[in-house]
Amino acid sequence: DRNDLDLGVERLADARKEREPSEAGRRSGERGEQKRGKSDAEPLRQAIGLYQQVVAATSRAQSPLDWADYEVNLGNALAVLTDYDKDQSHLADALAAYMAASEVITLDRSISKWQQLRIGMSTTLLMQALGSFDKSKAVEAKRVAEETRDALAAKGASVDFFTAYLPQVDKVIALFP
Repeated sequence: DRNDLDLGVERLADARKEREPSEAGRRSGERGEQKRGKSDAEPLRQAIGLYQQVVAATSRAQSPLDWADYEVNLGNALAVLTDYDKDQSHLADALAAYMAASEVITLDRSISKWQQLRIGMSTTLLMQALGSFDKSKAVEAKRVAEETRDALAAKGASVDFFTAYLPQVDKVIALFP
């Protein structure tokens, strides 16, 4: 139901807002006073539940782009949830949602959506690497980012993001033996 989706988006926005620095924190350059815990994530958990319902209720065959967008939003929310409860399984679930969306969101269908999807995949793999101390996940994150950069360059699209991102991925990889 569209109203449930709107409510889910609103709850996700509320959860993200809670993580933003306070006005005083922005002025002083520090994050605002924040308590992190499972209760803080309740709006996010509700949004995830709604996204799961919307994905299940949306026909992939009849509305493939909407369905894929909901999968991406679900993946994004699951990845953020890991910040709250440190449960690495959310990252695997986020990657599963991104992979499902990647069956519909292709470079030829939408360059910008495909780029954002691939950035989400790479970033989530990097989060997995850091959370599980698994170098292979960081190497996979780099592979995804390089493939994305190369495909975008072949289409004549901007690769500025990757010029900054890939050296950061290399720094993460260098942390591992």
